[in-house]
Amino acid sequence: LKLPEYTKAVIVSGDGDFHSLIKHLREQTKLRMVLIPNQARYSVLLNDAAAEKIAFISDQKKKLEYKKTPH
Repeated sequence: LKLPEYTKAVIVSGDGDFHSLIKHLREQTKLRMVLIPNQARYSVLLNDAAAEKIAFISDQKKKLEYKKTPH
């Protein structure tokens, strides 16, 4: 990982296998957020690793929706 080349990282996963990477990024102040696809099923390891940096896709739906502009 070329950490100095990145401003912030966004990890999209609910898998606990990423908890070490997420923790490391947070400690290096390189973690923007962890975006979890399924709020009902994700690893509790991410709660400690990401803390307040967790967001759920379902909560972001309105922000992510394509907005069709009227003609």
